[in-house]
Amino acid sequence: MQFRLLTEHDTNLFAEFLTSLSEKTVYYFHPHPMDYENAAKFIVRIGCGEFTGFAAVLPGPPEKLLGYVYISNEPVSRLGLCVRDGYQGQGIGKELMRWAVDYCRTHARKGICLEVFKDNPRAIHLYEKFGFHIYGETEDKKQHRMALYFTQLKMRCRLPEQISTFVPPPGYILRSYTEGDEKAWVNIINNSIGSGWTVERFNTEMKETSWFNPQGLFFVVKENIPVGTACCQIQKVNQQEFAYLHMVGVLPEHRGKGLGKVLCSKVLSYFREKGFAEVFLNTDDWRLPAIKCYLGLGFEPECPDELHQLRWKIVSGLIFQK
Repeated sequence: MQFRLLTEHDTNLFAEFLTSLSEKTVYYFHPHPMDYENAAKFIVRIGCGEFTGFAAVLPGPPEKLLGYVYISNEPVSRLGLCVRDGYQGQGIGKELMRWAVDYCRTHARKGICLEVFKDNPRAIHLYEKFGFHIYGETEDKKQHRMALYFTQLKMRCRLPEQISTFVPPPGYILRSYTEGDEKAWVNIINNSIGSGWTVERFNTEMKETSWFNPQGLFFVVKENIPVGTACCQIQKVNQQEFAYLHMVGVLPEHRGKGLGKVLCSKVLSYFREKGFAEVFLNTDDWRLPAIKCYLGLGFEPECPDELHQLRWKIVSGLIFQK
């Protein structure tokens, strides 16, 4: 099996693929006539640069198209993926997705969006593996809208003279980092905002950096076990220092108790005491509870371009619906 670009010479190959698909696969992929005419029209759109397509092909003669993925050549690319019946579940879709995502990253795309039927869990799981997250649904409510952005949303909080801090609920205490907290921090982060963190990575990317201050890494603790964390990060740009709220996470079983607000307000208070007038953060579109918390603490969206304006409009609508 080979992976290559679809070209303007692939009309017959593509038409044979479309007409081979089962009714179920056609339903999930694209509910319109799968015939030679539609194949030819799509290949023309590839030839004129409207789309880029990658194909999984069995060498011939004749060649056999096993699956393909297309991406529109736009700042935020639209994506569609289909694998031939009898070859699904063999990793072809995963490899095609890797080609598409890598292409978009290297060609300076700002993100990728797609629609997927809600009753297609295998496809949803594949997209989630590549970092896509659900942000809405189609008007008929049959499909999820999913997106992967290559840049995070940005927020800024202009600090007042007096910061309102919040007391942990009964049974919880707030404290700074002490030696031996590394494993607990890794556990919190891997079960809240990320994965793949180890003690070694914590040491390299956090503890051993020039900006790390143990007094600026906070934990909420219950029965001597850290269950939530937030960090103060100072970034230097052209000799100027910028304060960042960084790596905020709470274990799932301890959410809904206001611990995130306790941690974040402590970070803001720390930076106010250090003389900073504003604090920044980066976050993801789908972290709606966190964004709602940040807004409540005085953070405001930063909109450096039209795409960020659109993303914030979508996020605001979702938070309002919640």
